[in-house]
Amino acid sequence: LDISGNRMHSLPCEIGALSRIAHFSFVQAPSVELISPPEAIIGRGMEAIIDFLASIFFAQRTMRLDLTAMGLEQIPPEVLLLTALKRLVLDRNNLDALPPEIGDMTGLQELSVTDNELQILPPEMRNLNNLTELNLQGNLITAVPVAIGSLSALTLLSLDTDNVTSPPKEIVAAGTSVMVDFLRRLSESQVTGILDLSNLSLWSFPEEATGLKNLVEMSIADNQIVHLPASIGMLFSLSSMYADHNQLAALPPTVGELHSLQLLALDYNQLSTLPNQFGDMTSLHTVTLSNNLLKVLPSSIGNLQNMRLIDLTNNDLRSLPQTLGFLNLLVELKAGRNQLATLPTTVGDCTSLQTLLLSENSLAVLPVEIGRLTRLKHLDLHANRLSTLPASIGTLTLLQDLNVSLNPLTGLPTELGNIQKLKSLIVDASAVAAVPGTANAEDDDDEEDLKG
Repeated sequence: LDISGNRMHSLPCEIGALSRIAHFSFVQAPSVELISPPEAIIGRGMEAIIDFLASIFFAQRTMRLDLTAMGLEQIPPEVLLLTALKRLVLDRNNLDALPPEIGDMTGLQELSVTDNELQILPPEMRNLNNLTELNLQGNLITAVPVAIGSLSALTLLSLDTDNVTSPPKEIVAAGTSVMVDFLRRLSESQVTGILDLSNLSLWSFPEEATGLKNLVEMSIADNQIVHLPASIGMLFSLSSMYADHNQLAALPPTVGELHSLQLLALDYNQLSTLPNQFGDMTSLHTVTLSNNLLKVLPSSIGNLQNMRLIDLTNNDLRSLPQTLGFLNLLVELKAGRNQLATLPTTVGDCTSLQTLLLSENSLAVLPVEIGRLTRLKHLDLHANRLSTLPASIGTLTLLQDLNVSLNPLTGLPTELGNIQKLKSLIVDASAVAAVPGTANAEDDDDEEDLKG
């Protein structure tokens, strides 16, 4: 077959179906560029040209195409037009990139591009919803795009992991299923605004997450993360963050840029201090910091005037800042199991308080200002060093539960009798002979009201 001297831009793949062809030649007409086959194929001679055309021709029928070791530097355009292909093999070529049009091949179930020079993957790969196997061994890929997480059918992802920096190495080392699950969580968060990276054995905060500007809720709980990057402050829309049960030793000052944050969970970490910028998160209404190593709170905490709940249980706090009194919407303060020796007098300004838990501290005296907490319902002073209670406690007329057990009390103020709603009073029987205002304190019928 001789088709020389014509003005064709591409050779028809049907030539590859001529099984008895013994000789094939063509000389392109001057000034007419031949687009297909690609130059890499033409340069290898007539046999390579026939093989290439035959592969394209039969792929239209079998829906499978193998172009292994054909010297390709890019995917030929006629290949990208075979959008119904189910299997495409491009191993051992010289490809340094996949074109965006690869995303149009939505019929693909298997894609193998091993031993090439790929460095990145196009985001358009997210459209390959039928892809079950993706083999990328022997390339130069350092980052697997989040788009791969959109491939809901993907069960096998194979690539060299030595140079991969994204996802984090601990995710890559955990295997294909964990890596695909990680990418899928990131991908879904782009739609839902909710990112759950909990319980993935992460040692570092994934930088991929800081690019998700639409996030409103994020959980990195139950990992081993030791620090948060400064870029965490870029999550401007974040309203809830769960970072409990990690190994965080400090927070970056940029957390103060999370002006939309309303809920912050940091329980069970290794925090010994908080940055002064903590007080810049003025939308916060709930902060949980239990089971850390905190010795002091920044005075800027007084700026958090939307705060409703603070949990400081089981830290090493010696005192609470005077600025606590600015939190006049605070409903619940938990500060048990610390080293508190005193309470700031400004605690009386927290007039919305309903629950105040201060058990297992070193309190020797309560400020008289505690009597200004007229909405208080639950007060736990168990296991402190109190020898007396201020008479002002009698103004807490809504108080329902009072625990003053395991204190060296020498008596109780008679003003306790003014608290008509008191349902539970827990006190050491050895410390007081009688409870003022309770005429039949020793009556067996009142044991459920008076404990101790």
